[in-house]
Amino acid sequence: MNGCQEKRVVIAYESNELDDGQENDYDNDFHHVDGTYQTWKHVFYWLFTRDDTSGQLLNRSEPHMIESTTYNEDNPIKVIIHGWLGTTQEKDGVCSYNVKSYFKMGDYNVICVDWKQYSTDISYAVAKARAKHIAKDIAKVLTRITYNLTINFYSLHVIGHSMGAHIAGFVGQNLPDVPRITGLDPAKPMYDKCGPEDRLDETDALFVDTIHTNAGQNGLNKSIGHIDFYPNGGKKQPNCEKGDKKSGSCSHVSSYHYYAHSIWAKDDYIAYRCSSWVDYEAGMCVKANITYMGEWVDMKGDNPDGQLLNRNEPHLIESTTFNETNPIKVIVHGWLGDTKEKESLCMYNVNSYLKVGEYNVICVDWKRYSTDISYAVARARAKHIAHDIAKVLTRITYNLTIGVETMHLIGHSMGAHIVGFVGKNLVDRIPRITGLDPARPNYENNAPEDRLYITDAHFVDVMHTNTDKNGFRKPIGHIDFFPNGGKSQPNCGFADKATGSCSHLKAYHYFSHSIKAKEDYVALKCSSWNDFKAHKCDDNESTFMGEYVNLNQTENYYLETFVDDP
Repeated sequence: MNGCQEKRVVIAYESNELDDGQENDYDNDFHHVDGTYQTWKHVFYWLFTRDDTSGQLLNRSEPHMIESTTYNEDNPIKVIIHGWLGTTQEKDGVCSYNVKSYFKMGDYNVICVDWKQYSTDISYAVAKARAKHIAKDIAKVLTRITYNLTINFYSLHVIGHSMGAHIAGFVGQNLPDVPRITGLDPAKPMYDKCGPEDRLDETDALFVDTIHTNAGQNGLNKSIGHIDFYPNGGKKQPNCEKGDKKSGSCSHVSSYHYYAHSIWAKDDYIAYRCSSWVDYEAGMCVKANITYMGEWVDMKGDNPDGQLLNRNEPHLIESTTFNETNPIKVIVHGWLGDTKEKESLCMYNVNSYLKVGEYNVICVDWKRYSTDISYAVARARAKHIAHDIAKVLTRITYNLTIGVETMHLIGHSMGAHIVGFVGKNLVDRIPRITGLDPARPNYENNAPEDRLYITDAHFVDVMHTNTDKNGFRKPIGHIDFFPNGGKSQPNCGFADKATGSCSHLKAYHYFSHSIKAKEDYVALKCSSWNDFKAHKCDDNESTFMGEYVNLNQTENYYLETFVDDP
């Protein structure tokens, strides 16, 4: 048994009573071997705003806990979680330092989580055993505050110090798509041998940044975020010699000192991407990528293959290289897909677009909803994902006033239907949607409002590559392409026998190739594959399949492909 495994006993739940008839599952707790403790009685939430900097205790008896406070849904939400032996009221604690810094800069809803009744006067091991239950309570409180994750959730940023960093990670494991988590010297004891599910990890939020200031002693040494900072090497901090004698406590708390300072003085913490402290000191990283450590970290800084859009920014693009004069391409993967896979829909097409010109290519990563769950569950979430994409695109284009005329949505498999739903959310605004072998299971017999349809954009082009198994059989766009007849594709052979997956993926291989070699995919207007093979359509209208399709042509087109490698 390692430090991540805890001896469990029978769990009994107890609820905090609210109004008669009102269910409350926010306050569940359990009986442990060493006695009874109840989360709702021992975890408190203090709201700080510019209108009340002294702090307001959130009231669990109110439906959303904020009705009688100065909470403002127009302001970003910062949630701060202290570590073992910490409290919210400490004058020099993580809450106090950061509250003051935030209000130097602007208007925020800063919520400090006070779990001192679980963190003080008890052993570290007991506090650790309670961490996931505290996180579950935080997640459910945030769900209430944000009206079931519908109001202002996009601005949520959870910040935790030491054990509080891992609690922040567990919050992310309980909530879908937390925009950002910051771990301030995440605790090492009893966490360093844990797997991702038992500590803070980059999968806990859309963006996870970590600052290591006492690595190897109180803090974890390994990289666990999308971006990890090691100021002064990450092990010991300057001016801590006396305070660090045995405990390392001075260096450990330096992480939140640095973070608080970064809020109002970002230029003081410029960091260089580097493989080690030795290389950094040797001057080997002076030409590397740079970014700010702390509040203003550039979310593209540690990701040369893409820039994570920041929901905290009004239009999500302020700190990116987005250029409003370039066309916008939005790419949405399908069930079991991923944005970062080397051979993914996103990577293939990004590489092709950037070879031929200047584009803003936005890949939508919904893998947390598309992997490790059933097809039916993913399908049930498709419209909700589309609704979010529509809202994001509205913000990026300044309420659909800038760049929308160049917008082109591209989706593969279930992603093809998702882009159709985006078009339904932005009625009569999307110039073009491309569906790459739109998924057939649980879609083909649906009414137009429940799948990709011709009315979802001014122009809808569809490519059918696996009508035998996975893809739509009938035409559903202004123009539909059936390469090699559309049922299955050349060179797929054995890979197609059971699943049809090879032919299904060929749709985005072909599209990617068309971006840089349009002449390879000339298609003829034809009524059937048999007529095409019999040369009955040789004198008919032609167009390019893929990126450069003629937007004035309609109906069904067939072609034979001789190039299938993107």
